[in-house]
Amino acid sequence: MCISLGNCFKVEHWRGDLDKTSIFNCLLASKLVKRCIICSWTKPDTRRFKLNVDGSSKGNPDISGGEGILRNDSGDMLFAFTRDYGRHSSLLSEFRALLEGLKVCLSYNIKGILIESDSKCLINMISTGSWPWYLSAIGESIVTLMASIEAVLHHVFRVSNSAADWLANFGVQCLHDQDFSSLEHDHLRSLCAIVKLDTDGVSFIRNRYSSLSFSVPQVM
Repeated sequence: MCISLGNCFKVEHWRGDLDKTSIFNCLLASKLVKRCIICSWTKPDTRRFKLNVDGSSKGNPDISGGEGILRNDSGDMLFAFTRDYGRHSSLLSEFRALLEGLKVCLSYNIKGILIESDSKCLINMISTGSWPWYLSAIGESIVTLMASIEAVLHHVFRVSNSAADWLANFGVQCLHDQDFSSLEHDHLRSLCAIVKLDTDGVSFIRNRYSSLSFSVPQVM
């Protein structure tokens, strides 16, 4: 007969001693542990630029749009855009937003760009060159443009992509294409505040849950 004493042990009792579980003939289990991660938007290196992009869809598929904001090494906004894509999925919107941002950078002859997105799916697909068939044309265009303007794509948490995220919500409410070269508009006050916080390096806390292994002794 096997008697479990799992309820008698807490995870703290075994933390750091997992290598000793075999001595006691223990079974492994796991528990979700909350970890706090400090996140912030950071300025690009000197004479470099950073493009934050985001795509959104209110119903997936439903009203969708793509948005982006480009800033220099001082954190100043050079331009921002919102695009209305009609009824599409969020993944398609993410791809189109990235492509639009690259095209705008190309039109301004801006190179050496660090691109940030909070879509892991987008970044994984672009990095591996593997995407659904209906995104083939857009995906190939993205890869070509990234090479031509020396762009690098990185993942960030949403709290570090707040400016693009705000534009995403703003864009699907307006339902038409818009371009901005200045933050001096009444309806952009919230975006102006976000850009100021980013430039000042204000940090935010993001809770992340991960699996922590521990041991549950079994008595025969």
